[in-house]
Amino acid sequence: MLLVIPGMLFLTSQCSLKSRDKNFQTNDLNVAQVKEAAINSAKWSLDNNLNGMSYQNMCAAYGILKVAAVTGNDSLRMVIERVFRPELLEGVSPHRDNATDYPPHQWFGFVPLELYRQTEDSRYLKRGIEMAEEQFINPDESGMPAYTSRMYVDDIYGATTMQSLAYSCTGNEKYLERAIQQVLFYSEIFMQDEGLFYHNVEESPHFWGRGNGWCAAAYAELFSVMPADHPKRDRVLSYYHQMMESLVEYQGPDGMWYQLIDDLETWPESSCTSMFLFSMTEGIRNGLLPSNLYTRPAVAGWQGLSEYIDGEWRITEVCAGTSYGDREWYLNRPRLTGDPHGQAALLWAASSLLKALQE
Repeated sequence: MLLVIPGMLFLTSQCSLKSRDKNFQTNDLNVAQVKEAAINSAKWSLDNNLNGMSYQNMCAAYGILKVAAVTGNDSLRMVIERVFRPELLEGVSPHRDNATDYPPHQWFGFVPLELYRQTEDSRYLKRGIEMAEEQFINPDESGMPAYTSRMYVDDIYGATTMQSLAYSCTGNEKYLERAIQQVLFYSEIFMQDEGLFYHNVEESPHFWGRGNGWCAAAYAELFSVMPADHPKRDRVLSYYHQMMESLVEYQGPDGMWYQLIDDLETWPESSCTSMFLFSMTEGIRNGLLPSNLYTRPAVAGWQGLSEYIDGEWRITEVCAGTSYGDREWYLNRPRLTGDPHGQAALLWAASSLLKALQE
């Protein structure tokens, strides 16, 4: 039986997330316990999720850095610097494992760019910008990365996040426009009337949980850097609002979102729940979502998610990495514990909740 330490992670009966309009009260959440969960899950990931250079490992590293920043835990950041020193500073290529010559998986750039934001070490900026530029080698006719033609909705996240980070670090609007183009491309093609995204429009008309999670997280990363007066902001925001409204509708009675979002006969899936919680909390605290409508779903999501953290601070019920298929394909995917897809998303969600409380 999965068990979280009694009282850990659970929110109180008050339901209002602290945002910049001061609608969130500190006693709505046990800050110390969420911080404990974030740091201990990050420590577990340091020991177990950095043994490769695949995209999910990079997402876990990025999550660890998010936790390091919001908690002021420099030791977490310093371990990341040590583990990846060869790729960061010594010229070793990060393109190995399933990242080899495959741009969607060349997400190592998250690490040096986020390190630059935290340390202002120009060596990290140089390495990160190299990675951001490499993402757009030989773009297609519309200016999208060459891999776009494979038409997986998952691909929205990598370039959106890398280019958003590059813009945050440099102020160069080229990177911002690339990130916006990513989000609008996938929103216009993959989003359906329900406000959710198909995994693949032609061959897999299913609302796979983590596929949508990547989209929700991409919106959050873009809005974290997108100027309020940007001419395309309202257009992006309309898609984001559609998605968030739909997620509230399809949230399960246990606070979780499911392997197929609109099919509660499938199973509660923790990585997508974490990603949705991350995006929703970011939306509330940044004034993009009204607190009175979205706090309760966020609270329920955190309460539900906490039931899937085991005694070793691992997240359970994580869908294995997957291509697209029919309904039975998604239902029968392996359910993993401690998989970096899930650990990363848990760290993103926890760090966002802590930010909301501390601002």
